[in-house]
Amino acid sequence: MPGTYRGHSSVGTTLATGSAYFHLNLRTANTLTALVVTYIVVAAFFALATPIDLSLVEDHHLSGKVMEWDWVNRFSPIINLYAVTFLIGGAAISAWRARRDHMGP
Repeated sequence: MPGTYRGHSSVGTTLATGSAYFHLNLRTANTLTALVVTYIVVAAFFALATPIDLSLVEDHHLSGKVMEWDWVNRFSPIINLYAVTFLIGGAAISAWRARRDHMGP
């Protein structure tokens, strides 16, 4: 179950990176990808290294409360913000371009 929970951010970030490559020049997209991958590797290291308070673990409920280093949870919003910016922003730009191209000059 924890793998499923962590997988959502990975899928969103992967899709967002594809959107970045679609909408940005190659050099910018490569730079963003390198930064995001580095950030995710650092975040994953700390997420895996954080001690777990087993007394707080619930069988059917995933929670960051079990992590003794609560600051590790602060990595997620940055990754999610990157994903939502490129997914929603990319969709909006694509829609605008499609409308512009089909409306004519």
